[in-house]
Parts: sequence; C-alpha cells; structure tokens
Amino acid sequence: MKKRTLYLTTGLLLVSILGVSTNVVSNHLKAVEAADNLNNIVDANESTELEKDIREVAFNQLSDEQKSLIKGTWEEAKTETIIAQPETAILYDESYAGKEVIAVEFNLNVAHKPNNMIVLVSQENSKLIGLGLID
Repeated sequence: MKKRTLYLTTGLLLVSILGVSTNVVSNHLKAVEAADNLNNIVDANESTELEKDIREVAFNQLSDEQKSLIKGTWEEAKTETIIAQPETAILYDESYAGKEVIAVEFNLNVAHKPNNMIVLVSQENSKLIGLGLID
C-alpha cells in the first residue's frame, strides 16, 4: 500500500512539473495499480504454494500403507508450526526436540477416533522427522 501511495505521489508530482497530458497520467496510474495488484497476487500465491509444497512433501514421505489411510488428497491437509516435544510426538530424530517444526495434519478414512495423522516435518530441509501423538 505504501508503494502504491509513493507511486501515485511520484506520478502526480511528475505531471505537475512536466505538464504531461492527462492521458499519459491516466495510463501511468493504471500501470501502477496493475503492478500493485500483481504484487498482491504474487504474494498470495507464494504463501499458498509454500503451504501446498510442504503438505505434498510430507505426503510423499509416507509409506504406501499410511497414504492409503488418508481421506481425500494431500491438498486438504492443514499445517501449523509447533515446538517438537518428545512427550507429544514420536521423533525419529531427537535433535529436533524443543525446535520449531511444521505439523501437517491429514484426515484419515477410518471409522474410529483418532481419525487424523500428524506428520512432523523439518523447517530447514522438509524432512519427515516424526509423528505427532493425539490425545
């Protein structure tokens, strides 16, 4: 938003100094607005793609048996950043204890509770580092 205001102010200042026609000003303002909209779209897509990527990466590291239990697709999984604790997770790599990791929660196609699986993934290298325990 600040960039947009800066661009608009700069554009208007140039118009008053150079005496540019209103048609050119209109085109400049449209270009600034289009660039601002494009930046917003790119920012939103980057966030969405990152989340999708970690969910897909986590899914692809599961065994075929685990994958067969998942209801729907990996795209429906939820993510959350948590602190890995041995008391609340089975850590394949104990060096992650007390560190921030990404928890990817998949819904399972089972009739009993719990009906979800929490997969823990390293933030640094997206490696599967454990499974979250469910209360």
